[in-house]
Amino acid sequence: MPTERMLQFPVLLLMAAVSGPAQTSSSFTIDDFFDASQLQEIHITMDPADWAQLKGQYWLDTNYRCDMEWRGLVVKGAALHSRGAGSRNAIKPGLGIDFDEFVDSQKFLTMKSLVFRNSVQDPSTIHERVSMEMFARMGLPSLREAHAKVYVNGDYAGLYLLVEQVDSRFLTSRFGESSGDLFKFNGLGDGYHWGYLGDDPTLYVPSRFEPKNHEAAPVAQWIADMIKTVNLSSSADFVTQVGKYIDMDTFLAQSAVEQFMADWDGVLGELGSTNFYLYRRKADGRGVFVVWDKEATFTSWEYSIWKNTERNALMQRALSVPEFRTHYLETLAEAAHIAGGKGGWLDRETTRITEQVRPAVLDDPVRVCWVEENIDFCPLASVEASFDWVKFFAQERGPWVESELRTAGFQLPLSLLEPGAASMLGAVTTELAPAKLAPAKLAPGGLARLELPPSSRLGIEANGFPLPRELSGVTIRLGGSAVPLVAVQSSNAIWQVPLGLPPGPYRLEVSEHGVASNAITVEVRPSIPVVFAVTHADGALVDIERPAAPGETIVLYGTGLGDAGPDFPSGEPAPRDPLLKIQGTVKAKMGGQTAKVLWAGFTPGFAGLQQLVLEVPAGIRGSVSVELKMFEEVGQPFQVLVQ
Repeated sequence: MPTERMLQFPVLLLMAAVSGPAQTSSSFTIDDFFDASQLQEIHITMDPADWAQLKGQYWLDTNYRCDMEWRGLVVKGAALHSRGAGSRNAIKPGLGIDFDEFVDSQKFLTMKSLVFRNSVQDPSTIHERVSMEMFARMGLPSLREAHAKVYVNGDYAGLYLLVEQVDSRFLTSRFGESSGDLFKFNGLGDGYHWGYLGDDPTLYVPSRFEPKNHEAAPVAQWIADMIKTVNLSSSADFVTQVGKYIDMDTFLAQSAVEQFMADWDGVLGELGSTNFYLYRRKADGRGVFVVWDKEATFTSWEYSIWKNTERNALMQRALSVPEFRTHYLETLAEAAHIAGGKGGWLDRETTRITEQVRPAVLDDPVRVCWVEENIDFCPLASVEASFDWVKFFAQERGPWVESELRTAGFQLPLSLLEPGAASMLGAVTTELAPAKLAPAKLAPGGLARLELPPSSRLGIEANGFPLPRELSGVTIRLGGSAVPLVAVQSSNAIWQVPLGLPPGPYRLEVSEHGVASNAITVEVRPSIPVVFAVTHADGALVDIERPAAPGETIVLYGTGLGDAGPDFPSGEPAPRDPLLKIQGTVKAKMGGQTAKVLWAGFTPGFAGLQQLVLEVPAGIRGSVSVELKMFEEVGQPFQVLVQ
């Protein structure tokens, strides 16, 4: 076990984490697949007759056997099929691929399936991707996406948007569980805005709320009761009663981001509520929204923040509650701050993605869009106009929303915190240039860092346990509760994410000498692993002078690996007897081989510092890649020297 004092250790480890070794090109994760910095390329090989039949019978969901290759990784025997609703067409069909349809349990980078969106509603092809990036930067559950040039049997079949699926893997990676009830909401375009239709569950399930992982009958009553509560609970009981069914903080934040992105086809859709999944968490029985299909964003830079809020029963009642209304407006203000105006993040990001995909869009031999009420080959003029519109919207939307907030009497808060300022230790660099900001993701019980505006505040470290909730006049609140502080320095604070937090979005704010900052939204996930150091069993570092040996037991020190038991308090040192284990299963690979995990838990005598004890597989040598998998997610690989 380490002997350094816990209160000194994080700063030393932070320096090592920021300057740690880079990933090798031989190791890929799902994050590499959805890497937004580059245009991906996918090659599909299949019977030419099957490809012709898929396009000729695009209205059918027939599965055709194919092989898929990406960066040298090949999945054989996958199932390709046409998919979509109003986007289906013979020129450029929307595609779905299932990796386990013909080969049991087959996965690709932990995924069982993948969506190839043909972007029929958006000639620029970037509306949805940018919108999902905004959700991620706002600390909200979002789908990972990336553009890819897709080749079928060697021929360029068009530019597609790759979209992560909402399935058991997604739920586990975001919420730490997948045994709750998942519903896909089917908007029927009939103007349904969460109104009460009666007590009969069949009025809602499965026609509108389609069960995706459990039979309809056992869960239909919950949906009917939820809709009844939304509409008929008394004003005095609304907050308490609706809170039993819906995670309202998430709903309000997601609705605010949809409104900011001017989405006419979302939860507050013009033709009725649509394009979301509702997951009823097993842990607390409450539903949390997961939005998808954001092609219909970027509608108008003057799109009202109140659009359809009176028509939607849930939103109409929520905005009558002062605390809910404030949360909604604060989220809009945060989105406007993130987006900025001309030269702001949204302007820069849309420009970057446009430059990335524009050549591929123009070269697309089958690019499609709506032409005079039909899906047809998209004219060059429509494509260029779409790119121009995206640029204009990105520059004008943020300032216009801020002006509408002022008109509504909402006072824009002084910005003391920047979006992306919170992170697991070492997860982002200390540079706070806007282009470098990353979505804030945290893990229960882990050590985190919050970048603060530089000031003359005195650097102070906590000098004992339990860790204090205030240092140097600074208090950090996550979800309304003060967190344990390790140290406060001139430009940042190091703290422990409270144990036992259910995964999901939380509001984070700072108070300094009684002055409260603006709030930002951060996402708590089951696990966000960061490894600081690798040692031998005797505590000596594994390095070039003393590398690890095959068959040896080594110890990985880090944070963000996972939560502890439900009863252990935050800000306290982990005990030696009994040892405090990490909840869930941790798997590891070294050099592509399975490494036996002997123990994973919290380091005794420390708060937030975690360790993983591994057995180095036999037969591997050199600088080998180490991958950790928790909650269906593979963390960023790192290198360990084995001789």
